[in-house]
Amino acid sequence: MSLNVLKSLSMTKYERLLPRVFPGVERLELRDRQNALVWSWSPANNNLSDHDEAEANPVVAWSKFGSGIERRQLPSKRLQVRAPIATREFGPIAWLTATYNTNESVPMASAPEPLRRAFADAQLFLQEDLELQTECNQLAAELSERYEELNLVYSTKDQVEYFEEGQEALLRLVHNCADYLDVGIAALICRDRGINIHNVNATEAPPEAEQLLESFATSVYDRVESQVQSVILNDDSDEDRGRLLDGRSENLLAYPILDDHGTVIGILAVAARHDMHIFSNGDRNLLEVMAKKASRIIHTHHDSLTGLMNRSGFESMLIGSLASTQSKNLQHILLHINIDQLHVINDLMGYQEGDMLIRRVAKVLKAVLRDTDIVSRIGGGEFSVLLPNCDMRQGYAVAEKLQQAIRELSVVSAQRRLDVTACAGLSIVNRDAEGIVGVMAAAEIACKAAKDQGKDRIEVFAEDNTTLVRRSEEIEWIGRVQEALRQDQFVLFCQPVVPLQDSADPPHFEILLRLLDDDGNLVPPINFLPAAERYQLMPMVDRWVIHNAMKALGACWKKLANDRSVFCINLSG
Repeated sequence: MSLNVLKSLSMTKYERLLPRVFPGVERLELRDRQNALVWSWSPANNNLSDHDEAEANPVVAWSKFGSGIERRQLPSKRLQVRAPIATREFGPIAWLTATYNTNESVPMASAPEPLRRAFADAQLFLQEDLELQTECNQLAAELSERYEELNLVYSTKDQVEYFEEGQEALLRLVHNCADYLDVGIAALICRDRGINIHNVNATEAPPEAEQLLESFATSVYDRVESQVQSVILNDDSDEDRGRLLDGRSENLLAYPILDDHGTVIGILAVAARHDMHIFSNGDRNLLEVMAKKASRIIHTHHDSLTGLMNRSGFESMLIGSLASTQSKNLQHILLHINIDQLHVINDLMGYQEGDMLIRRVAKVLKAVLRDTDIVSRIGGGEFSVLLPNCDMRQGYAVAEKLQQAIRELSVVSAQRRLDVTACAGLSIVNRDAEGIVGVMAAAEIACKAAKDQGKDRIEVFAEDNTTLVRRSEEIEWIGRVQEALRQDQFVLFCQPVVPLQDSADPPHFEILLRLLDDDGNLVPPINFLPAAERYQLMPMVDRWVIHNAMKALGACWKKLANDRSVFCINLSG
């Protein structure tokens, strides 16, 4: 760096100044600490002759000549006097040398005090210039580094749509960190989400890299998670080195990955050999930005409450599994699990207890399932599990095992204790499956059928099961009823109630409800009300009927009041 500063120094302006400072001088030179020529000047602006060049490095020792000044007599009878040029950052980096011809009458050549003043002035000029140039070079280097950092941040994608796209983005993020910081190892670890991505540079990685990665996932992770702050180790004598890295000599930088609530969900860590990289605050700031990007990527396809994959991520994985049934003729099993009476726990003990139970069930599912199984929370107390390369008999056994593990849970408060159970539905994922919507709907229908039979039940979806077929039709009607409520696709009719015998009673009418299908045809309530009643949609239907009936009757209330008409509405909710 000091040589770069010297080379960047503009000496043209000194070619008129320095000869005035050193009157009678034959030659001025600026040489670096290795005695390489950086700049020279002579009255005729000529280069050294061969003889002079040979004398540039004569075997003649320098001797002290006043404060901070040295001199020597050359074989050619010339006298050389020099003084060091220094900077605050690098110390002495060059020598300014003045050469005098002793055959000529130059009083200054043998006068220590005038020479001292001359060199003091020259040192002041040059050193101030060097300080300014050093500062400019540092600013340029910092700007270049910031530009590279901004380019790195900009090129690291954090807006993803598909699960595979998110995985690729995380891989690229870890690679970019390792590449930019020029370190041997970089890793992104989210233990609760099953994410462990690392990049190991074979040429720069420290020995026994696997052991270092294990420390990342255990002791380093625990420290970052407990303190919710970064860890940086550069000092060999740091006591944390023994606790976090088992005494290893590598330098370490680890930064927490936080969710929207400020909870640690993972770490982003890098390590380098002690002699190759000292981590700075700038490195820490960069890792902070990259950790935020990682958090955004992870949040896209993972549930914030449990850390499990969310519905979007699960559907992406299911698409790949469906493709494998076509290309490799594989069969998988899909489980839909629903915690029984979660709403009761929420009502009696509060939503915090309900959320805690959901997290505990998620932990149980991960503990029981294989590493190759894929588990997700798709909403509320519902979970989807994909069992790759599995038949129905094996899938049913897994469902029973999961139910048994859930039974061992309970929710306890000062007043009561509630046992925990769950129902499960199973469907086959094979080449005959009708897409992810059909597969997931089949498992969900089977689970709902299991719930109809009570708690802690398992049901397998089968096309020839009339109960499941009916349930499938009801689920289809649920969507149509919800759409009718949103789009006002219900229609009210007023049917007179006629007595069998003549009566003086005021006229009576009954309000009837119908649904308009997409073709404008009227659908009778027998088709859609059973599904609405089973899935707790009737209160919303009743409110729609009352609101619109009152609106219609209000438009002609004077006539109705005169007739003393009576209207009946049957409520089901």
